[in-house]
Amino acid sequence: MIRPCAIAIAAALLVLPEIPSAGQEGRNPAALGVAPDPGKGRTQGEFSYLGGSFRRPQESRSVISYGGSSEGSHTIGKIRLQGSFRYTEERHQGHCWSDVSDPYSGNPYIVGGDVPGAYTAQKFDFAATGASLKLLDRLWAGVGIKYKVGDFSRSDDPRTRSQRADYGISPGIIVDLGKGHFTGLSLSWSHHKEKMVSPVAKGAPLDAFKYYDFRGLAEYKPVGLLLFSRRFIGNTLSGSVLYGGSSVSMNWLTEAGASYRHEDVTGHTGENPGDWSETTAFLNGSLSVGKESFSLSGLAAWGSSLQNYQEQQTSLNSEGIMEMTWKTLLSNVYYKTRKAEASLSWSHAKAGFASRRATAGWTFLSREYLMPYSFVRTGAVSVLYNESFNLAKGLLAGASLGFSAPVGNAISLAPELDSKPVIRDNVVIPDYDYLSSMVLRTGIDATWDFRIGRGRYFIQAGAECAHSFSGLGDRISISVNLGFRHGR
Repeated sequence: MIRPCAIAIAAALLVLPEIPSAGQEGRNPAALGVAPDPGKGRTQGEFSYLGGSFRRPQESRSVISYGGSSEGSHTIGKIRLQGSFRYTEERHQGHCWSDVSDPYSGNPYIVGGDVPGAYTAQKFDFAATGASLKLLDRLWAGVGIKYKVGDFSRSDDPRTRSQRADYGISPGIIVDLGKGHFTGLSLSWSHHKEKMVSPVAKGAPLDAFKYYDFRGLAEYKPVGLLLFSRRFIGNTLSGSVLYGGSSVSMNWLTEAGASYRHEDVTGHTGENPGDWSETTAFLNGSLSVGKESFSLSGLAAWGSSLQNYQEQQTSLNSEGIMEMTWKTLLSNVYYKTRKAEASLSWSHAKAGFASRRATAGWTFLSREYLMPYSFVRTGAVSVLYNESFNLAKGLLAGASLGFSAPVGNAISLAPELDSKPVIRDNVVIPDYDYLSSMVLRTGIDATWDFRIGRGRYFIQAGAECAHSFSGLGDRISISVNLGFRHGR
């Protein structure tokens, strides 16, 4: 039989720092049925600000966001349910060089202009998980679903509008092997699509803006804004296996998995400039001894883009109407990426819900454009320490201190780019400078829980600052949430 302490670890799925780029869709959904139902939830309003000069070139100079979210869980008979939704409105200032929702997803075929402007984004995220309680005295089964939509557009000029939708499903099981051991399997499929719709006439004239079709690193093709549109359509498949156990004083858990992501790109007149894919493998592990917790995580990923050289042909159909079609003359891999991550963390919990955590990490990213040959390699080592403590009844405060330094960075750009230096000088080199900077990160946060009548309310506030020692300035984020707790 699985002991309750091991159950808690399985339900939290490794208690490890998340690796967003690993392609993981979240914890094994069957874990929801393993752990005791907290029967709790919360609803809150959210506000945040992010700004400062220390940023990547395709990030906005500042972002103000506000919205709300709600989450909770409930058990009905032998089924446990958990759900959440979030709506966010964002106001971007000083944004340029990318008109897609996520310029750092890895896909090289993005499009953007050189004129900074104000953008508006709306995002809606919904997720739900259902899991059984123990079946046949041996296993738990669960399934999770997600649905996300978003819109990213210019506020006052005719540049394109980007609309994105993501949805997916992830089933999973956990099996009790007896004698304190358990194993689990989870799979996931998600579909994502994004379209950059043709601009509408408003504000400034179309010819006031230059548009660039990125092909990887500093390679690009200039495109006209008039009637421009593009679609990204992709799928992600992933799976993971976990194995763990427990004794009287020790709990441990390991997980290994992989994912494959593929995106097709369609141009504004039906051509296919290329497609992009990425494969990821990861390994996580955690060990808990008394109040001490140790965790280790690793990630390896590699990706490539296939660039298609095409020409447009015209022909008459059976009705005598002129049609335009594209014929692929050459397909070849022009752009490759490799990345790796590793982290080791230790945490300790004290009475009164206070805790401390220390993490050391390493990252590596290599990007290569093959013809003409260029490369950018960046890496970093980092350390981060967090501690939380009780200041008074209902008042929990925390502080963090971190530092990161570049390791093994190198850049070499083809001489042919001297004749078209726009993306090289405004995107690639500034991004390399950002990733090559030593950074000091500090943060503080506080949560105050209080009652008004029978209601339970809370206020959360936090601030973080990233300071560059390379003269690139600072990046500051501030967040405030106000809400109430529900359930038992």
